[in-house]
This record gives sequence, C-alpha cells and structure tokens, in this order.
Amino acid sequence: MNGYSVTSLLIAYIWAAVWLWYGIKHYRPQTNAFFWLTLDIFGACVCILGVSVLKLNSIKIATILLVAIFFYDIFFVFITPFLTGGKSVMLDVATGSAPDPSEEDHCYKYPEDCQGIGFLPMIFIFPQINDYADGSTILGLGDIVLPGFLIAFCARHDAAARLIGIHSPENEGIIDVPIKWYEGYFFSMMVAYSSGLFFAFLAVIIMEQGQPALLYICPICLATIFCLGRKDWKDLWNGAKVFQIADKLIKKTERKWGKERMKHFAEQRRRENTTLGTSSGNEGEAKPHSRRRSLEPNTHISNNLSPTATKRDLTEDTQPVSKDVCFGYEGHPGTIAFRTVVEEVATDLGEEEYRPEIYKIIKKKLKGRRFFKNDDIIWAEATKLEARKEIGIAYDQARGRVSSVLEDFDPLSLPTL
Repeated sequence: MNGYSVTSLLIAYIWAAVWLWYGIKHYRPQTNAFFWLTLDIFGACVCILGVSVLKLNSIKIATILLVAIFFYDIFFVFITPFLTGGKSVMLDVATGSAPDPSEEDHCYKYPEDCQGIGFLPMIFIFPQINDYADGSTILGLGDIVLPGFLIAFCARHDAAARLIGIHSPENEGIIDVPIKWYEGYFFSMMVAYSSGLFFAFLAVIIMEQGQPALLYICPICLATIFCLGRKDWKDLWNGAKVFQIADKLIKKTERKWGKERMKHFAEQRRRENTTLGTSSGNEGEAKPHSRRRSLEPNTHISNNLSPTATKRDLTEDTQPVSKDVCFGYEGHPGTIAFRTVVEEVATDLGEEEYRPEIYKIIKKKLKGRRFFKNDDIIWAEATKLEARKEIGIAYDQARGRVSSVLEDFDPLSLPTL
C-alpha cells in the first residue's frame, strides 16, 4: 500500500466519522448540504462498486431479478397500506421512524428526542427547491443498482462487439457491430432508464404520494432490451457469444504482444552483446592473449605466489573453461550447450510456467558445469540465486513466454500491434 492509498483512506475515514457525528447530534440533518451531499457521494460509490463487481454474461438473471422486484414493490407499496391501516411499509423503511415533522412543538420542547439520522443511509437525498418545510426527494440505491446490472451488461456487450469489429475483419456480419456511439444496446437502455425515472417522478407529482421507481423502470427497461434484441434473444438469454469471442481475441493479442516484447528484449540483449564484444575486441588488440587466457583453464601457477600456498590454493580454478556456462556470452561452447539443454527440456516437458522442478532437471543435465557472469569485464562465478534466475529466463525464452525480467520495460515503447 503506497502513500497515496494511505492518505485517501485516512481522509475517507475522517470524512465518514464527521458525517456520522453530525447526523447523530443534529435534528433533521438531511437538510444540511454537507450531510446530504456526503450521503449521495457514499451512495454513488456503493452503486458503482456493486455494478462493477457483479458482471452478468446473460440477461436471464437480470430479467428474473427485475420481474421479482417489480411485483415486490407493488405488494409493499400498494397492498400493504390496506393491511397496516394506510401506512406504507416501504416508505417507513426508507424515511425512518422519526417524529412527525408536523409536531414541531415536541421537537422544540424535547430537542434530544429528535436528534439522529432516523433512516437507513441507503438512499439518495435531493432537497426540494423553494420548499418552506425543507422537504426532500429520495431515491433508493436499489432503484439504481438493480437496473444497473442489466445496463452494465449492455455496455459490456457493445464494447465487446466493437472490439471484435475492429480487430476481426473476418467477422462477415456474424455479429452486429455498433458503429456510432448511439447504436447498440447501451444508449437505448440509458434512455429507457431515464424515461422510467421520469415517469416515476411524474407519478409522485400527480398522486402526491411516494411511488416505487422500479414499478416504472423495470417494465420499460425489459421491454427495450427484448425489442432491440429480438433477433438475438436466444443468444442474449443463454449467454452472449460476443464475450467468448472477445476474450479469445484479447488472449491472442496478449500472446502476440508478449512475443513482440520478447523480440524487443532479444534485440536489446543482442545489441548489448555486440557492444560487449566490441569493447572486448578493442582490449584484445592491446592484449591479444588476455581474453584467451580468461576463458581457458588457469593451469599455470603465477611466479609471484607465496611459497606457503597450499596445493588446493594452487589448483583452484576461478576462470570458466570451455564446458562452463557463461551468461551473456552466447558464442561460448558451454553457453551453446546450455541453450540446447534448456530447449530440449522445454520441448519434452511442455510446461508453460517455470517451476523449481524444471530448474532441478536442467541443473541435473548440466551436472559438472559451472555458471559464470560477466562482472565489469571480469568473469565471476554466479551465485545459486543468479544461476536460478538466468535458467528461468532461458526457459521462458525457449517457451516463447514473457519473462519477469521484462517488467522493467515500458510497453508503450514497443511497436503497435
């Protein structure tokens, strides 16, 4: 977690704590701009999170949900008043059980009894303009989230169809691709939702009582999606195939992008090796036998060795021989043999991911060979961790996969696919 996330969380918690304190300690806090604006922001975040987390691949679940909530609203808004003496259960739950605003004398005499939010913070509050009683218009979060599942499905469907139309010219009319911004399902569904919400508020003005917004939104949205998708109704109901095609296209593009990154990485390594070979060649002109001596067994004992040196010290070889692996020097016989072994193991196993078992197999086949890395023009024996990392990179290259070493490269610098 970085500093930006910590700061954002700290501000959010402090903001929420102040909002909660204000709502508990004041009478009718929803009349304060800070309170209802904060409540609306929190509600919008909850709606966005809910719609983005639950992604539907068909309209089946959304249709069943909207039909069920349609009859649910009818029962609790229009039928329950006959069973509860004229009180609407849904309206009481939304607005809370606070004292009747007409009983202002009670709040003046006992202000502590009227403090508190008095309702569940699961609604949007919009104050009515030029209302002497400071009235508010409310809209439940469910009125946005539940139709939002269907609208989000339409947005994903249009995006997948456009992706297929751009990157798959061989589509040949199998899938209808929306070209203009207002084509497809999403724009029409947004118009349908807005119309349903408009009729809900119009009913509130005409009937002068609270109305369930989903009573008007659900039929209009369902009628719109079924009318527009009447040719593809079976596909939309059982699972849109555009999502499957788009997912395959994305995976194919990612593999192609990975190969391009690998080519970029290989080209960079080739340039580095060429530069290293050029610098080594320049040094070889001044000392023609220096490179040869650095890559051959050190069989000659230096004349300036201490007479007290042990036999083990004299025979210890700290330079690579022809069978050893020199990472970064592709022309070395040991490195060529190393690449051959890695390619054989990658072909035989067919494993995509580099695992510790693969490292053990390759290390066993290279038994007796040492691993060296070039450290400032001097060959030094690689550590076990460095050898494991280089073997993993070589295995990824043999499999044509993107190695973890490539994380340092900027994808924007690669050629466009």
